[in-house]
Amino acid sequence: MAFKWYFIRCQSGREKRIRDNALTRLGIAGVTDIVPQVMVPFELVTDMKGGKKRTLEKKLYPGYLMVQADLEEAKQRLEAKKERARRDAATAASSVGLPPGMALP
Repeated sequence: MAFKWYFIRCQSGREKRIRDNALTRLGIAGVTDIVPQVMVPFELVTDMKGGKKRTLEKKLYPGYLMVQADLEEAKQRLEAKKERARRDAATAASSVGLPPGMALP
């Protein structure tokens, strides 16, 4: 598998929520092997305010998610799914009695 990183544009200020929703949906769809990581890139910044030291998460790319994915694998799965659908349609057409090559409406 050849995983590559992609930037996905999303609504600024809601990156974590969108990441959590995306991870949930990917898990339900069962494609976590194709898309193993979805990240909000940030760095920890320490500053002083009111005499107190605090650590904040500063987003490196506001409004973007980083997604690691293998789109070639996804493309192969989609092609296999299309081929199965074509075969099933041909089987259905032959069981109805249509000549080979003629599709159902």
